[in-house]
Amino acid sequence: MAVRVTERQARDEFAETVRRLVAESGHRQSYLAERSGLSHSTMTRILRGDVIPSESPTRALAGALGLDEASTSELLLARDRAVVFPESSRSRRYNPRRNFVPRFGQPDPIRASGPADLQEALRAVHVWAGAPSLRKLEKASDGMLRRSTVSDMLNGKDVRLPEYDRYLTFLIVCGIDQASMDVWVYTWRRLLALEKGPEVSSWMGGMSPASVR
Repeated sequence: MAVRVTERQARDEFAETVRRLVAESGHRQSYLAERSGLSHSTMTRILRGDVIPSESPTRALAGALGLDEASTSELLLARDRAVVFPESSRSRRYNPRRNFVPRFGQPDPIRASGPADLQEALRAVHVWAGAPSLRKLEKASDGMLRRSTVSDMLNGKDVRLPEYDRYLTFLIVCGIDQASMDVWVYTWRRLLALEKGPEVSSWMGGMSPASVR
């Protein structure tokens, strides 16, 4: 049986990963903050595990640390585990379970072949969650999901991959559980890789030859 990792444990794991990489780099905290564009206080909070940066600052920190591709991926994976939690603080105000979101029958995005398919899958998630209003979603996410952002994500005519952190936040507040989140994370990254072209997507596991041509 898999051991359930708590949000605090995942945050501590991310902080420990950052602290180890900082120690291995030999750089001072002030230098890394300046090079990555983070404030000194934010760096301190990251190292303590009090805050998890979004993907873009995490990549900037990886660049300041001079990480290779493997170490950057390790850092991003630790970050993903720390933010993908249904019980995270951003979702406590609106508990989808109290709105009768079933534990079974969650929409599965794995067959999405492009942003339009993913948009349809996200609409299915919204319905599966009981079609919460845009106002509820905005409040549940502590403002990370603006009403216009959710509207564009679900019904926008200019269909494109949603911004990664907002995509995860939407899934969390709609009640997608931790066990199902891996396939949503993989699907988003797979579709981004396909946009980058076969020289990128061909390296990702699970890609069929037809999908990378």
